Amino acid sequence: MKKIVAYLTLFLMLLSPVASFDEIVFSEELQPRTPNLSFQVTPDPIGSMELVSLNVNIDSSFNELPNPAKICFDVPSILIRQSSDFKNQELPDYLTWLNTKDDGTITHICYQIDTTGQQYFSFSIQFTSALLIEGSVEPRYDITATLDEAETVTDTVSTNPGNTGNPHFAKFRKFATDPIDGLGLLDLNFPNYNTYELIFNRDFSNDFQNVKIQDQLATGTKLNASFPGWSEIPGNRVSINGLRIYQVDETIPPNQENRKYVTEQFVDKIIYNEESGCFDVNLGDVPKNISYIVQYAVEVSDGTLGTYTNSATLTRDLDVSITKTSTEKIKSNGSGKGFFEKGVDKNELTLPDRLITYQLKVGGEGYTLPAGTIFFDYLPEGVVFKGIKSNVNDTFELVSIEDNKVTFKTTKELVNYTEDLLFETEYTSDVFPINLNNTAYIQKDTGTYYSNTVSTNVEGNHSVILTKKEEGNGNVLKNAHFDLYNSSGTVIKKDLTTNQEGQIVVEDLALGSYRFIETVAPNGYILDETPISFEITDSQQEPIQVSKINKKILGNVLLTKTAETNDGKKLEGAIFKLQDFNGTLLKENLVTNSEGEVFVDGLLPGSYQFIETKAPDGYKLDINPVEFTINGDMEETVMVNKTNSLLSKVPEEEPHTESLPNQNLPTDKNDFDNTNSLPLLGESVQSIASFLGLSILFIIGMLLSIRKKRKN
Repeated sequence: MKKIVAYLTLFLMLLSPVASFDEIVFSEELQPRTPNLSFQVTPDPIGSMELVSLNVNIDSSFNELPNPAKICFDVPSILIRQSSDFKNQELPDYLTWLNTKDDGTITHICYQIDTTGQQYFSFSIQFTSALLIEGSVEPRYDITATLDEAETVTDTVSTNPGNTGNPHFAKFRKFATDPIDGLGLLDLNFPNYNTYELIFNRDFSNDFQNVKIQDQLATGTKLNASFPGWSEIPGNRVSINGLRIYQVDETIPPNQENRKYVTEQFVDKIIYNEESGCFDVNLGDVPKNISYIVQYAVEVSDGTLGTYTNSATLTRDLDVSITKTSTEKIKSNGSGKGFFEKGVDKNELTLPDRLITYQLKVGGEGYTLPAGTIFFDYLPEGVVFKGIKSNVNDTFELVSIEDNKVTFKTTKELVNYTEDLLFETEYTSDVFPINLNNTAYIQKDTGTYYSNTVSTNVEGNHSVILTKKEEGNGNVLKNAHFDLYNSSGTVIKKDLTTNQEGQIVVEDLALGSYRFIETVAPNGYILDETPISFEITDSQQEPIQVSKINKKILGNVLLTKTAETNDGKKLEGAIFKLQDFNGTLLKENLVTNSEGEVFVDGLLPGSYQFIETKAPDGYKLDINPVEFTINGDMEETVMVNKTNSLLSKVPEEEPHTESLPNQNLPTDKNDFDNTNSLPLLGESVQSIASFLGLSILFIIGMLLSIRKKRKN
């Protein structure tokens, strides 16, 4: 029994390191994979006629959120001025209003979230609080947010009711509020989002006289002239630099539209000074049943000022005044969305290639990722980290490498960003085929979230490379044609042709035996149909290398030497040399045999020439080249011919005979050659004497002429 216990203990000890390794490697996968929903209501407490923000933050791992997702809010109806606020506001492009339902106690509002390619979201939904009368509202209320009917978060807020009897005046913004510091978030890129409303007499409490509103815009802002107003409000939408006025009539029943644009009634009572950034609106006398709302948007002209304070002052009856202020900052993380992706450069890895490049890609639009955000990656077994390959903006920093865990962090805050980190790894194991799965993680304040999973399938090498070479020098040969046969003798690849490198590459072959057979040799080479056999095995890590050697087709030439006579006598003893096209001497002392022939074999394709260096006895030497060409596809001997003419004979001397002056003499060299005779000696002397006599007479005449000219 003790032995069994000892063996069991030893087994557990051996198993424990494996278990702990698995725990280290896959600890993130053991975490609950439920998206994290953060929810906060601002301001707290909520006052009368204030802009209230429902601030949402969602963090999730890859594919945790359905597409589309849905988020719903439950708000006590007594806190809401008008439920249409939830529909009639600027929403991020991924958010769509679905419905608003009011049961008299709770108003239920739902939105649809397009989660395509995104994993985390940050946005705010705004509404204007109702006129909260002291004694008619509770001190605290619960407001809830529910994500996909699965996760619900509740925020309890206080109320700060006001008093009636005074002209009620409120200034509020219709855009996002930072839940931390309560500042509004101005959008640099979309000025139509930066909307304000100045509300007078929303409680319909009294008749008022001489009502004026003056608004001093924040430094670094100006009226956005392109602001279109709200399309759902009827009436003439004329504006003054994008500023409009609409009224709410208490006498119109609640089930009818009681709003209407009335800007045209105040065109001459609105003054805007663009230089000072101040505008005045003179509403005049306001009856009890009418509430006026001045609506405008601002464009940020200087985004470097930090905070922007906008103040509006209402006066009535010339002495009563109320001032409201609103302070904003530039939006960095108001309404936004972001993603975290994993990528890989190879879905298939064929040995001997072992390098894999992984990509971490993070992006955000209107979303801020803090400096120091941690990313980590558990590399698959057998894969080792080699180094960072690309980190263009120095956004990421390598923190540590522990076993197969590689940790990075961001070096700076990322706002409206898309950043890539590429790092190189190597598969070092000899285990294949195998599928390598890889997932990365991001660590945030709300938890750890994982990316998508990428896969690389590692396969052995099932390819072959045939290299065609020339015999002797080993030069590679292109344009050789082969067929590839399997072990059954079936052609599986036909007319494969060697490329510029003299190679044929065939990939992804099934396990088994094969053979190449040459069908067409390169031009100038001898076809060799001997099979080249090889085998593809499951342990193969590199392409099989096979080769085929080809011999060149060599040519022959036969030169025949003949006499330039009618019988074409064959001449023995003529000597020639052989040159190539460039005049390089290849052979010399080639002597014609008794048949007048010189035979040369083993010539490579190209152009050549014979040159005679010695003529046969009694024949003239002819150094004119005898040119010929050896073609690579020639099978017959090239036949060339060279003829020689006889040398001229010298006749025997004959006795001297006087020639008559008019005797016919040869007139040129050809006449001498044709008669096969030379001039007689007497004829030569006579001719010379005549020539000398004439010359003497010519000289005497010239001298006499010169003498006569001198006397004159």
